[in-house]
Amino acid sequence: MLNCPQCHSPNVVSNKPLTSAHIARATDAARFLQTFGDRRWSVLAGLGALGMQGINALYKECRCQNCGATFDSDGDHAPAV
Repeated sequence: MLNCPQCHSPNVVSNKPLTSAHIARATDAARFLQTFGDRRWSVLAGLGALGMQGINALYKECRCQNCGATFDSDGDHAPAV
């Protein structure tokens, strides 16, 4: 079980704004657009999927619902300010 490093509450949720389902849909859209033969739309959709992954990478992994601290669950227990 994961506890908040600041207030030690077990009330922790994901802090990522986009789920893997969102990114998978964007990737599927890029693959679908390849079938039309117009590479510009396919490349733009692929860049959109990469941009979505980049946005997720900027956020900490977890957020405490009690105190609002954000942190990564892999050992980086310094709350973001």
